[in-house]
Amino acid sequence: MELASRMLAVVRIDDPGIEAKLHDGSALQQFKQMVACHSGNIDADLSVAKKQIPLPTPSSGFISKCDPEAIGRVALLLGAGRAKTTDSIDHAVGISNLKKIGEKVEMGESLCTIHSNGHENIAQMLPQLKNAFDISSHPAKPPPLILEMIS
Repeated sequence: MELASRMLAVVRIDDPGIEAKLHDGSALQQFKQMVACHSGNIDADLSVAKKQIPLPTPSSGFISKCDPEAIGRVALLLGAGRAKTTDSIDHAVGISNLKKIGEKVEMGESLCTIHSNGHENIAQMLPQLKNAFDISSHPAKPPPLILEMIS
């Protein structure tokens, strides 16, 4: 909502109803129109990975670190990207439902969901993904959504 508000301000449009548009479905309708303008279909069947594996939280507490670079490297191991230009991309794999910095978690709760088609090296991947997260006994302040504005 902050980003949408700032984008509208740049073009000098004052729209205090951004949150209402998310809740009433009109923002989704506008998004579908934008996708259709680019010959896309938001309702198309997407590839689904063979396995969805939750990564359990090792202890209760608060998420104090979520390393996006480490998570990206794990997604690459799953096949969600290319290490070299000749590699192919598996559009069904990746990582979703990531816990965010500051969120409270209980032991065993999922930190994220791994979408896998079984082509990755689990022994290499899981330690990297586990190390991408830290759990603290004290609440952590989430980083700001917007770091700076460039005019």
